[in-house]
Amino acid sequence: MNREAQTNTFWMDQTQYTCPPPACECGLTQKAIYDALLDLSIHFVRIQHSPTGNAQACAPVEARLGIRICKNLFLQDTRNGRYYLYTLPGDCRMEQKVLGAELGCGHLSFGAPEQMWRLLRCLPGSASALGLLFDQKKEVSYLMDARAAAEPYIAFHPCDNTTSIRLRTMDFIEKFLPHCAHSLHLIGRSL
Repeated sequence: MNREAQTNTFWMDQTQYTCPPPACECGLTQKAIYDALLDLSIHFVRIQHSPTGNAQACAPVEARLGIRICKNLFLQDTRNGRYYLYTLPGDCRMEQKVLGAELGCGHLSFGAPEQMWRLLRCLPGSASALGLLFDQKKEVSYLMDARAAAEPYIAFHPCDNTTSIRLRTMDFIEKFLPHCAHSLHLIGRSL
């Protein structure tokens, strides 16, 4: 049996897996994500943990994976209905007015949970850029903060906030995004 770390009510499996979980331990959404990563020859490390609903709750995951945790925000331009998924470092604040001005859009707000599920197969607290795999009609524009893009590794939930997957940032940008037919819109300073 795997050793588990306890911190109050947070637990984390100490094993760092380099393969998907058995099919019986994950849903169809997660299976599709792991299949895509394997098909694209993207090496990853995954760990299981208590549900993490925000970037602050991921501090033990950040330490275990040895990376800077990012957060993913599902946003909607309330004027024109466009959707965005924005990845930025977990310790950074989103400046809505600045981001809206950079995108040339109106007021940005969080997108409805029903729309996040429909487009990305994610629920609040588990928003993930890996969910772009399911945005078949390309209704979501993907945004990444330049500071997150500059990190050597990045971690995402596989649309389930009880698992975190670490992969090379360049593998995500150069392999996963093109596989999903999504482009990267870099926000902030250039790489």
